[in-house]
Amino acid sequence: MGNSVKIDLQEFKFRGLHPGISIGTASDRYAGWIGQVYSEGRYTKEIKPRTHKIGEKSYTEEVLPIESVEEYFERFPILEIDYTFYQPLLDKNGKPTPNYFTLKEYQKYLKKDEHLILKVPQSIFARRIRQDRKFVENEDYLNPQIFTSRFYKPAVEILVYCFRKNFTHSVIPDLIRNPVFSFWIPAFAGMTTFRIIVK
Repeated sequence: MGNSVKIDLQEFKFRGLHPGISIGTASDRYAGWIGQVYSEGRYTKEIKPRTHKIGEKSYTEEVLPIESVEEYFERFPILEIDYTFYQPLLDKNGKPTPNYFTLKEYQKYLKKDEHLILKVPQSIFARRIRQDRKFVENEDYLNPQIFTSRFYKPAVEILVYCFRKNFTHSVIPDLIRNPVFSFWIPAFAGMTTFRIIVK
């Protein structure tokens, strides 16, 4: 077994190491992983540029289509979705944000034993948030109603729907032992992971 695990690790295959160990990455879809995590030539026509601004400088990265998560999960059993850090799933009026629709796209490709960790939005867990080039006190800091209505409930609806769609109803009770997703909130001295039990 030691030999086959070595070969898997060299090929970035981290599934099946041990039932109590899940190794995955923070985010996915990086075109820079082609040839390591993703197949050469498979997504060539679907790679899109994405621009980020840090201070006064901008940089562009190339991203793969969401469907590439199927290939990601051939190698890893778990994925952290970090884009939820930047915006909740529903806006202040209860309308879906772009993150809501992106998560719905991801759920189309999830299968049994594939798990997500969703990063809680900074608008909920950060004491101070950036507004107009300065940091201000966050009035919604640790607000349970906002967490529940704009993030937790829509995430459960999307991801439990995924389980119901892909599997028979008899699988749903197994979510109590094997939830399809968790949340994590970054902390100053590391991170705190909350395992969400979906009943």
